[in-house]
Amino acid sequence: QATSNLSLLEAKHQRIIVEFEKQAEVQRSIRDDISQSIDDRIEANDKLLVIAKEQAEEEIKALNKQKGALAQQLKLDTGNKEIKAQIFALDTAIIETQKRATSLDKESGEQKNALLAEQLANEQELAKIGIDEAARQEQEFINERDRLIKMAELTLSTEQEIADAKDRINQDYLKKKDALDKQEL
Repeated sequence: QATSNLSLLEAKHQRIIVEFEKQAEVQRSIRDDISQSIDDRIEANDKLLVIAKEQAEEEIKALNKQKGALAQQLKLDTGNKEIKAQIFALDTAIIETQKRATSLDKESGEQKNALLAEQLANEQELAKIGIDEAARQEQEFINERDRLIKMAELTLSTEQEIADAKDRINQDYLKKKDALDKQEL
């Protein structure tokens, strides 16, 4: 009875993995499809993270149920080293699931940053369309300023460092704009 119960719990755990992976793959395909809008791709990336977190929670619950079933068996057969080894293996599987969830959280952040950078680059490219040379050059200065500010926000640690970098970036932009304005006169 206990062995068949454990087998059923293991099968339920595998079903959880398959069902969540199926949902995740749908979102991955949207996120990675460059024919989709960037907003849709970002939304898919966010949904993918939610699915991954839910999957980890459900997997851990399933693994804990398996541990509970084994603990019941161990009460009846206290010296059984095979059952103890199975419990240890389940503890390891729980740790691996938690690690995988952390890795997916990190990957999701990286994907979102890449999509936002792609969006910014596209917006900057579109801003150049249909403007004269001086306006095009000014737009390039603006694009460069915006890119550097975003880089500072993603790279620097403290608010003060970010504020200082933004000030330097804006001062540099204003110098370039002033020089451009003088050329036009």
